[in-house]
Amino acid sequence: RYFDTARSYGRAEQFLASWLVDRGILPDQVTVCSKWGYIYSAGWQVDAEQHEVKDHSLPMLHEQMMTSYDLLGRNLEV
Repeated sequence: RYFDTARSYGRAEQFLASWLVDRGILPDQVTVCSKWGYIYSAGWQVDAEQHEVKDHSLPMLHEQMMTSYDLLGRNLEV
């Protein structure tokens, strides 16, 4: 199984992490991919003026990678 998620998808990483743990799915049973460089900013408002902010800086890569890894742990392919 392959799962594709991203920090900018709201709570997608958090949901996927809990879903995997609740089902006892081990890292060697799935591949998880997450994207980086965008910060969700719409506050769940469909008509928001701006839905995400792009930031492809090295500090943002590091920050989002660590946050994703904290949530997804060994399931995340780095």
